[in-house]
Amino acid sequence: HFTAMSCLYLNNNLLGFSLAPDTDGNIFKALKRLKYLELKNNKITHLPYAVFKNLKSLQKLYLNDNLLTDIRFDIVTLESLQYLDLSENQIQYLSESTMQQLDQHAHFTLNLKGNPLLCSCGTLSFLQWMIETQSRNIDMDNFRDYTCTQFSRKGKILNFTNVEDHIEELTKKCSSYSTLICVIISSIILFLVVLSAGLFYRFRWKLRYFYYMTKSRYHGYKAVRGDD
Repeated sequence: HFTAMSCLYLNNNLLGFSLAPDTDGNIFKALKRLKYLELKNNKITHLPYAVFKNLKSLQKLYLNDNLLTDIRFDIVTLESLQYLDLSENQIQYLSESTMQQLDQHAHFTLNLKGNPLLCSCGTLSFLQWMIETQSRNIDMDNFRDYTCTQFSRKGKILNFTNVEDHIEELTKKCSSYSTLICVIISSIILFLVVLSAGLFYRFRWKLRYFYYMTKSRYHGYKAVRGDD
């Protein structure tokens, strides 16, 4: 009930277990004037969607050194947010819905340093978003210090110093994979169609006999109508 509080430090605890059930945002409900919140190193694996819904004045939020894999809490309600620190978590990529929420914000800074980011065809849109968004509304703090793991047997680590070159190479590779997948799927469908047509033609008389036998079984004997 400290309604005038502007800064709150709750680092190095185990608050992840207390915050996870707070689906209505009651814990921080009264902190209407809070501008600075630190929740570092609290073993946080999940944050409910509405946990921060009442923090309209919050400017800086530190969630680094936790176990988050994505941003699932509502960011749009944090109208005054200027800095969001998610460094040293377990984030491999951000979902499409999360990226859309972040794009609705005015200019602010996002820190994803130290996360096990993934460089693959499935995360290509996220990697492109990180580069493109810096010229719009979001500044990626320490962006050139990020690293990502390229999906391969060796798990090659890529540095973001030349991330544009890596993404261009990944884009070409993914497009070739997409073409290959389309060709394979089309070939399988064509094979199944030809096989089905061949089987139908090969057993056409048995199938026709089966059809009439089934029809007669269900409809039974019908008398011929009329005087003829």
